[in-house]
Amino acid sequence: MGCGTSTANVQQAKPTPPEAAAPAAEAPAAPAAEEKASESTAVTMGCGASSGATKVSKPDTIKKMDQELLLYMKEGGKEKMRMSVWDFGGQDTFYGLHHLHMGRSCVYVIMFNMQWFLPGHSCNKCQGGSTHLDFLAFWLDSIALHGVDPKEEPPVAPILLVGTHKDRVKSPAEHEKISKLLYDTFKHKPAWSSVERFEKATGSSGRGSQWFFPVDNTIGNRDPVLLEIKQVVQERVKKEKYVNEEVPFVWLGVLEKLQSGDKGSSITLEQVKEICKDCGLSDTVKQPLDAQVMSMLKRFNDLGQLMYHPDVKLRELVILDPSSYLVAPASRIICDHEIHENKYLRKARNKSGRLYSRLCEKGVLHAELLDILWEDRREHIEPLQMLLVKFGFFVPILQDIKGTTPEKEIRYLIPHLLPKEPLAAKPDPKTRGLPVFCPRGYHEGDPCERLR
Repeated sequence: MGCGTSTANVQQAKPTPPEAAAPAAEAPAAPAAEEKASESTAVTMGCGASSGATKVSKPDTIKKMDQELLLYMKEGGKEKMRMSVWDFGGQDTFYGLHHLHMGRSCVYVIMFNMQWFLPGHSCNKCQGGSTHLDFLAFWLDSIALHGVDPKEEPPVAPILLVGTHKDRVKSPAEHEKISKLLYDTFKHKPAWSSVERFEKATGSSGRGSQWFFPVDNTIGNRDPVLLEIKQVVQERVKKEKYVNEEVPFVWLGVLEKLQSGDKGSSITLEQVKEICKDCGLSDTVKQPLDAQVMSMLKRFNDLGQLMYHPDVKLRELVILDPSSYLVAPASRIICDHEIHENKYLRKARNKSGRLYSRLCEKGVLHAELLDILWEDRREHIEPLQMLLVKFGFFVPILQDIKGTTPEKEIRYLIPHLLPKEPLAAKPDPKTRGLPVFCPRGYHEGDPCERLR
């Protein structure tokens, strides 16, 4: 799930165990506004989707659970906090898309089957030969990379490890061994300091604490450990800075209008400014309207309410639904093309078979293929390319070391589709040199020859 564009990194196979449950990210949502207030009124605002969020079709890569779990009510009973639960897809081809939904303003729950760690278990290896410990290490490293803010204490978001199948792995002594295995294996990981301990665990010698929460997933809420997990999440979230920071009350009105469901998956920055004016925001002595809007959009972006990037070429675009706007079209390219099929992939294969084969077999995408794969969103092809380059999903292949490749000849490396086999020891004689990475992308050929 790394965001780097280095071929060495992205070619590493991601472990996908059978019955693997990828982390669920839980994030507190914005409190419901019960009455209108002036711009100067302040409220605390958490993360997640408000109750007025639009329901849209979602790709298989990630889905938002329909239920919003009410975890706690702030002191005084006036501001309700809701938890939005997201379930990450388990196929390793999609792992690279997960970090679009990851951030510091979340609580991560990594679930694993305790049977994996029993002696002689038949499924003690993941697909591809990796171990189940590799699977857990992958998710811990991903959270350390994407769920971090150096200004926070601790810098990495809270993590809960949850072991399932307690109905089959019942012995406290076995739970104790698993806890010790987890600690001995991962104690030096950057994310380990954020792992929450189960303080009410039962070990071989009685009460104690363990590094994971063992649950019986066959009985649901009747398992007291599951209730303890909810309580731990609740208490941990209450301490988070992003939940308790105050923002102008009028921002909630803006957010409600942005999520009203009649604006599609994106709007322009100017449209957002008009909505802000309608809700009561205006120039002030301390801060002009534009600065207020930028602060608000940054806050909403940090909390996962929307996506906004102030880059020069992207600053006019405000993405209201990242799953629909970005993840859905990206998953037409970053997927397992042997098993996934839809009308866009069929059309690309039928109309441009050679280019489509290069994408599937070599991980090379020709930009002209996007006219087919994204034919239902032609007006957004350019910003989509910019975003996918920004996040490292597309790596431009430069024909010119100065990055002046004609638009119709633009090609990208798709790191998550690159062949898993090692690169050839000898350079391709056609390129007369080794491929290199440049600040703007990937350059095939001899850079010295290009510079002559």
